[in-house]
Amino acid sequence: AQLASAGRALAAYHRATRAFDPPPGKAWPRYQDPARIRAGWDAMRSDLAAVLPPGDLTFLEARIAALEAGYPDSLYDALPRLVVHGDYHPGNV
Repeated sequence: AQLASAGRALAAYHRATRAFDPPPGKAWPRYQDPARIRAGWDAMRSDLAAVLPPGDLTFLEARIAALEAGYPDSLYDALPRLVVHGDYHPGNV
């Protein structure tokens, strides 16, 4: 029941913000940008290599490469910009 209620609340939020148009002039960051994911990965790869099994490291590298191949800058930049919080819980709603 709680999960269903949370889903309904999140759906209502999405409906309410569907027409949101950010103010002009501000360069809103895009946290899911494959280039940003790659930069983060590169910054922490050696630390992760010390704690992850090699297969997990290989899997993650392959997923990042797939994102980069599937969403080159020209395609990614043309996608609609959405508001994404990424940390859904009652304290943030």
